[in-house]
Amino acid sequence: MLRRQLLPALLLAGAAWGHDLVALVDVIDTAVILQAAYAGTDPVPYAKVLVYAAGEPDGPVHEGKTDANGNFAYAMPRAGLWRMVIDDEMGHRVEKTVQVPATNEPGTPDGSPLSRWMRALMGVAVLGGVTGLLYGYRSRRVRG
Repeated sequence: MLRRQLLPALLLAGAAWGHDLVALVDVIDTAVILQAAYAGTDPVPYAKVLVYAAGEPDGPVHEGKTDANGNFAYAMPRAGLWRMVIDDEMGHRVEKTVQVPATNEPGTPDGSPLSRWMRALMGVAVLGGVTGLLYGYRSRRVRG
């Protein structure tokens, strides 16, 4: 008898967990990219997104909505701790706290738009080019 009463409760609990709102957040420089999904698989289209700055209790500094695929992006105006609230307005809501790091300029952390390996490769290419020009000039001079 107890099993008959537990089975519907377990099925309903599983169904409710299947629609749990999950938000994945990625921070690139000062841009925050958010993807909202139910249980991590079904996108949450057009969910309300509120962005709050730390230390500003007046209300959200930005309001927006996810796109049809559950994606939302926002360029934070400054570094610091930010709070994002995602609400599908059907009873599912999640809050995320995001730490936006301070950066010099867009690109790598030292402010250069090129990575260390790209700069090294460029240095080797410049040295090879200069060496080729010198050998070419020298070979024309010897023949002439």
